[in-house]
Amino acid sequence: KDTVSLSYSAIAAAQQDDDGQAAKVPSKSSGFVPELPYEAYAIPSWRAGYYYDVTDAWVIEKPINDVNPKSAAYDAASPQDRQTYSLLLNSHIKGVYENSGLANTAERYYALKNDPSLNEKLHQAFTESVSADPEMMEVMNRLGISLS
Repeated sequence: KDTVSLSYSAIAAAQQDDDGQAAKVPSKSSGFVPELPYEAYAIPSWRAGYYYDVTDAWVIEKPINDVNPKSAAYDAASPQDRQTYSLLLNSHIKGVYENSGLANTAERYYALKNDPSLNEKLHQAFTESVSADPEMMEVMNRLGISLS
């Protein structure tokens, strides 16, 4: 199993800003860190298929009963299934990041910036984690969501 663990000082040493100065490394928290660029908070592309599609949710003049085929099963699911899915999804995402030593937004951002191949490793670890969870696979099936 591939893991990455970087200390805050290692991140600061590895990351240089545009002026060649060491980057400011935030305190340990998973919340918003003002020193990070907005891109640090972007959802990786491999996670996109696991979220409700709202791309046409606010289309003007769209019939009220129009159902996006991509989200029909999700829309028809029980509130309990949607809540279970959300809790399990967050648990798997958090677990993958923590097991990789990247629980903090800053740690993830700098590690991924310094090693672009890490994104695919995280994707693979997430897929393995989800596929090994029968409850998650069952609720995903009921919601019409497949592994991606």
